[in-house]
Amino acid sequence: MIKRILVATSLLCMCCILFAQNVQVKGKVVSENEAVEFANVVLQTKDSIFIAGGVTDSKGRFMMENIQAGSYLLCISGMGYTSRIISLDHLAVSKDLGVIMISPESILLKEVVVTGASVINAADRKIILPTAHQLKSAGNGLSLLQQMKLSRIQVDQMRNKVTSSGEGDVQLRMNGVNAEIQDILVLRPEDVIRIEYHDAPGLRYGDNTAAVIDYIVRRHETGGYVALDAQDSPHVLFGNNNFMVKINHKKSEFGLNYNNVYRSVDNYWRNNWETFRYEDGSSFTRVEDGIPSRISTYGHNIGLNYSFQDQGKWFFNSTVRWAFNKNKQNNQSSLYVLEKPEEILMMKEHSTGRTSRPSVDLYFQCKLNNDQSLIINAVTTYIDTQSDRSYTEGKSDEPLTDIYSTVSGNKYSFIGEGIYERKVTKKSRLSAGVKYQQSLADNTYGGNESSETKMHETHATAYVEYSGKMDRFNYSFGLQGSYSRFKQKEEGYNRYSLLPRLRLGYQFSDNVFVRYRGQISRKSPGLSDMGNVRQLIDSLQVRSGNPELKIFTLIPQHYYKLNFLST
Repeated sequence: MIKRILVATSLLCMCCILFAQNVQVKGKVVSENEAVEFANVVLQTKDSIFIAGGVTDSKGRFMMENIQAGSYLLCISGMGYTSRIISLDHLAVSKDLGVIMISPESILLKEVVVTGASVINAADRKIILPTAHQLKSAGNGLSLLQQMKLSRIQVDQMRNKVTSSGEGDVQLRMNGVNAEIQDILVLRPEDVIRIEYHDAPGLRYGDNTAAVIDYIVRRHETGGYVALDAQDSPHVLFGNNNFMVKINHKKSEFGLNYNNVYRSVDNYWRNNWETFRYEDGSSFTRVEDGIPSRISTYGHNIGLNYSFQDQGKWFFNSTVRWAFNKNKQNNQSSLYVLEKPEEILMMKEHSTGRTSRPSVDLYFQCKLNNDQSLIINAVTTYIDTQSDRSYTEGKSDEPLTDIYSTVSGNKYSFIGEGIYERKVTKKSRLSAGVKYQQSLADNTYGGNESSETKMHETHATAYVEYSGKMDRFNYSFGLQGSYSRFKQKEEGYNRYSLLPRLRLGYQFSDNVFVRYRGQISRKSPGLSDMGNVRQLIDSLQVRSGNPELKIFTLIPQHYYKLNFLST
């Protein structure tokens, strides 16, 4: 009888546990009697471990399912609203939190308090005003960008990267001038007036640009400051250190930026599976089981800047940069074919790489009469690279494969562009420009196989684009003509292209819009893909460039997007 009671009790406890593991949490987020769309809702433990997350729908509702029993914190946040944290202690059954109230966040601007949305939707960009709370809590321009939670923008503060979920790169600018990530890392948040976010950038920003983030920064007439942002670990070799000096005198500004990055990891290894297929249909899979090894990297970035600004007339900026990076990597692994795990080979790989990159950037912008502007930009860069790699496979101390390779490279490039813009009406703009790019790469390969390549590449483009906005409808039409030339010894190509682009959009509300983009685009192979060089990778693989690759055109491309944005 006692045994039956114990069995029944155990079954009851198991049912309770299974039931507790299927807890549901839901609610509705409201501000000033209106539902808050696309607010961020995160469920986490008391020690900040992420459990579940999502956003509210068009009626402010959210629901999280399959939550295990326990104590949690529910964090609700959104751009333009104060964050709210709700404690859920001893959560064991499904819970409806009902209506959750959050308050609009206020922005203090010179004794004027602005309450509500901090996003202004212009015809070709979004103008975002950072809140007082965001400016105060951010340590630099990158952490400020992370707090602003821009749609489709991901900010990685550990690796100092800004990426987009769309195709292409994110272009960073300060007052319209191209900026490096190091410039953003030493930017004081209190100097940021606004951020202009181009989530559908025009032709002036290039073909491979998914988004443009332009920091509009306050400019002082006198004084200066010294800033230091240091992140160093006492336990492992890890550091991100940024130093900046800025001095203002009347219309001139002088600046010095220095960035130092270093990493060293001892317990680093690589696990890999590779499947090799033959023309007759047979195949095999090779497994790589890594052994803890060491990897290290460090870099220095220095920038000297001078700018002169005549308010309302013209602006000149000159920047001299030098970047140096060096990395060292050791890998050890055991290799075996999945079908024959008893036949094990030991792999050892040692590689070092060094890159030095000085550059000069000159930027000039002039405002003309009748809402016209002219921009001229010239950038010249030299890249010096050096890499060494040794690789062995074998049994015990007997190497069966022994590979050694070195690469010494020099690349010279020049980019010059001119852009003309005119405001045709209050809600329409005409933009036209030309761009010329030329690069020369000279690489020497040594080791098991020796070779030398010299590649010459030229691109020239001209475009015209008209964009505008009518109530909730916005549009743009552009036409770009391009010429591309590549030469490597006797190989090469010349190609002319005519590339039209059409973009249409409709804004249903401040948070919801639909967009269509149709275009003919071109793709260019990289210089590294076109080098006529044969490099041994391991006992089974060889990497080889193809000088016969050509630029090609993609016809046509159509994109439809329905976006939901949180403001």
